[in-house]
Amino acid sequence: TILWEDERLWHTVDVQPALFCLQYSLAQMWLAWGIRPTAVLGHSLGEYAAACFAGVFSLEDAIRLVCRRAEMVGELPHAGGMLAVMAGADQVRDLLPNDASVDIAAINGPRQTVVAGDQSKLKSLRDSLRKRGVGAVRLKTTHAFHSSLVEPILDRFSQLAQEIDYSRPSTAYLSAVTGNYVDQEIASANYWRNNLRQTVRYYPATQQLAEGTQCLELGAGSTLATLFNTAHADTGMNALPGVTAGDEEWTGVIDNLCQLYLSGASPNWTTVAGRAGRVVSLPTYPMERSRHWFDQGRKTRRVASVHDTQQNLHPLLGSKLDVATEESVFALALASHDYLADHKLGSSIVFPTAGFLELALAAGESLLCQPVEIRDLSILRPLSWTEDQPPTVQLVARSIESG
Repeated sequence: TILWEDERLWHTVDVQPALFCLQYSLAQMWLAWGIRPTAVLGHSLGEYAAACFAGVFSLEDAIRLVCRRAEMVGELPHAGGMLAVMAGADQVRDLLPNDASVDIAAINGPRQTVVAGDQSKLKSLRDSLRKRGVGAVRLKTTHAFHSSLVEPILDRFSQLAQEIDYSRPSTAYLSAVTGNYVDQEIASANYWRNNLRQTVRYYPATQQLAEGTQCLELGAGSTLATLFNTAHADTGMNALPGVTAGDEEWTGVIDNLCQLYLSGASPNWTTVAGRAGRVVSLPTYPMERSRHWFDQGRKTRRVASVHDTQQNLHPLLGSKLDVATEESVFALALASHDYLADHKLGSSIVFPTAGFLELALAAGESLLCQPVEIRDLSILRPLSWTEDQPPTVQLVARSIESG
C-alpha cells in the first residue's frame, strides 16, 4: 500500500524505509538464487542497501540510518522541489541561478540531469529552459534532496552516522557520491553526510563499468534501468528492470532470471524452484521460436449431403452419396483438413501422393469390408487449390467388371 496504491501515503518518513527494505530483500533473494554481483552501485537512498549488502554496516545499523534520515528530512519545510532536465550537466549548470538556491542533484545520463531547490526558482528555471527548447519535468517529491535545503539536518545526521560501526566493502563498490570505485572512504560518517547533500553521480559511476556488463536493478520500477540503457545504448551493456506494480511483478523477476542465465549466470535452481529436482542442461542461446500448431482461427468446413447414408467413414472420404448408378461416389471434404494447408507449392495447396493412396485404400475397404491392396496407380495431374477457393472433389469407385 505504501509503495503503490495511495499517493497520499507517499511521505519520505514512510517511503524511504520501505524502499530500503524492498531493495535489500531483493538483493538477498538474488543471492540465495546463486546470483552474486561483481560490483554494487546505489542511487542516493539506494546506496544504503548496496553498502549493507557489501558489508559496510550491519542490517540493524542500516535500518537505523535510513529511518532517522527519513525522519530528519521529513522535519524540513516542504519548500523545495526537484526538476528533471533533458540536458547535460554542464549545460544545466550554466543556467542555474547565481544565488545557489538551486543545485544539481543528480547526473543520471549524458542528457539527463536533475536539479533541486527552491520551488519558485525551479519554476523560473523551467520556463527559461522551455524557451531554449530544453524539456523539463517536475518530479513527484516532498523535498529538495541533494540541495542546500537539506543542510539544516546535516550536522545532526553526521552525529548519528558517527555512532555506526563501519567495515571496508567486501564487494567492489561503485560510489554515486564520487562517480568512481571506492574502498575505505565509504566506511566513514563523512561519506554518508555527503550522500545526503552532494550530487548523485549515477551516470559517471556507470561509465566505470566494462563493456558488455549485465546489470540488474533492485527496487521498485525500472527508472534506473531505463536511464542506464538510454545512456549506454552503444556499449553492449544492459540493465534489467526492478519489480513493477501490479500482478506481473513475479513474471518480471523470472524474466530477469532467464536473461541473467542467458548472459552466463549460474543460478541455484534448487533454491529457485523451492524443492529438489533433476537439473536438465539447456542451451544458453535464445531459442528460435516457431509455431507448429494448427491455426485455431481457421474455420473447418465439412461437405454434407442430405443423401448421406454412410456413417463412420474414413476422414478423407467425407460422405457417401446415393446415386442412380452402380458406381460408388464419395463427396470429399479436403478443405476441412487443416494439415493439408501446410503441403504447398508456391501459393497453391497440393494434395500429396500419399493422400491418393490413402483414398484408394479407404474407399476399397469401405465398399468391400475387407483389407485391399493397390496394384497399379496413375496420377494424371496434380490436385491443387488455394485457401480462399477450396475445391469440390468427388471420388468415384467402380468395379472392374463394370468397366
